[in-house]
Amino acid sequence: MKKTVLLACMLTALLAAGIAEPIVFYTGEWEPFTGSQLPNKGIATEIVIEACKAAGIESKFEFVPWTRAENMVANGTAFGTYPYAKNDERAAKYYFSEVMLYTSTGFVYYEPKKNLSNVSIQNWTALKPYSLIYLTGSWLENDIKANGIAVTLVNDLDSAVRMLYAGRSDMICEEPVAVLSAVKKLYPNEADKFKVINTNMFGGKNPVFLMVSKTYPGARELLAKFNGGLATIRANGVLKGIASKYGITID
Repeated sequence: MKKTVLLACMLTALLAAGIAEPIVFYTGEWEPFTGSQLPNKGIATEIVIEACKAAGIESKFEFVPWTRAENMVANGTAFGTYPYAKNDERAAKYYFSEVMLYTSTGFVYYEPKKNLSNVSIQNWTALKPYSLIYLTGSWLENDIKANGIAVTLVNDLDSAVRMLYAGRSDMICEEPVAVLSAVKKLYPNEADKFKVINTNMFGGKNPVFLMVSKTYPGARELLAKFNGGLATIRANGVLKGIASKYGITID
């Protein structure tokens, strides 16, 4: 009996360390950073793949709705999800990896429905006259609501772009690269009519991370291994090569 218990404990430890079976990483559709139909499943996924290789972690990837991914990480049924920005609320609930890459947050509008070319948005007050579309569960959701901004929450960027095109809201608050990627897929002949309002109100370039469960077995040890893999690909030039290929910011 003691041997059986010992073997079970050893198996559990091996599984938690990612040795006996792959670690499943959960993510959603957010092209070009993540996407089930993209080469290497997107920019951020490629970084996770290479970090795992360097760390000796066998990895698998599942694409699910963002809220499901976060819920699975919150309740400990999943190790981690990516790419996520960090705020105080999330920092209290989850562990975070070292920085994977940087994104930005801006506003995209559809010019034929509402021309906002003369609008400057550098604070919440400037947003008061407008209605936003925002991805549910994303890092600014609570701030948008707390500042009394009219917002419609959606589950994916395709839905956001369709709403904007139909004139059901004034602008999308998101990473402009991701919004314009969805635009080119849905409305390729009108892509030039979707315009970006850049802003520094969110800190310019924003770091994003692997967000990790605090209750997943062996989470701390796995995260340390993953961070070691990230450090390796940063040092050996693999991360720089990914950045150059996609034109993203990693430092």
